[in-house]
Amino acid sequence: QDADLYFVVNDGGVTKNAIQIDASNSGSILLPNDLQYLKIGAGGDGNLYSYNDDFYVSNFTAGKDTVFQYLKSDSSAYVSAIKIDASAESVVFGAVDLKLPATQKLYLDGGGNTYIYEQAADTLDFVVGGTQMINIVEGATNYVRLPDSALLAVGGSLDLYQVHDGTNSKIQNNTGTLSIVQNAQDADLHITVNDGGSTLTAMKIDASEVARVQFQNDNQVVAIGASDDLQFYHDGTNNVINTVTQDADLYF
Repeated sequence: QDADLYFVVNDGGVTKNAIQIDASNSGSILLPNDLQYLKIGAGGDGNLYSYNDDFYVSNFTAGKDTVFQYLKSDSSAYVSAIKIDASAESVVFGAVDLKLPATQKLYLDGGGNTYIYEQAADTLDFVVGGTQMINIVEGATNYVRLPDSALLAVGGSLDLYQVHDGTNSKIQNNTGTLSIVQNAQDADLHITVNDGGSTLTAMKIDASEVARVQFQNDNQVVAIGASDDLQFYHDGTNNVINTVTQDADLYF
């Protein structure tokens, strides 16, 4: 009872247990030696073996693939879930989903500091060189976010970029003409600001009125000069042209 069965061979004068059948462990079959191959196929192409506590599944025929298959739940077909393409030196996933547990990382540099992962529920992070570069969030407000001082750029040489430095935001063009185009027919263009908590349209370009430029707020000053020297505004009743620099002349 519970006595094991051994298949013993002589390897160059050294006696080795080639196979052990462990009776006390449900008849488990053991190949107890490192680099002891279980070879499959006419040419011994497929090999299963262990070395230094690592386990290997190998195809020892040059240029031939290693394929992991499964039988569909309805037994209708075998599906190649993973293929290691030896000629292309690539891993090909078949008609299966690749699922990672939450917060686990998909590394792109062999396990260093560049990876993609779900930081929290419905939050995806792209990390490059150990720095979070893109944060994608699905929620009540869906958004894609870049960290402070990271440039959102287009063009071969950072020709146009948008950046927020933690305090201020900037859009900068470094090549050619910068155009802001409203291409919807008869749709206006608004520039809106927040004045002490009140949202104001600072400027409106009315497309249906031959691109009329409008400053729609009473007492809204149009100022010219380094010190706002010349000012135009409407106070709700009157139209005012005001020179605020002492002894400055006004010419018409």
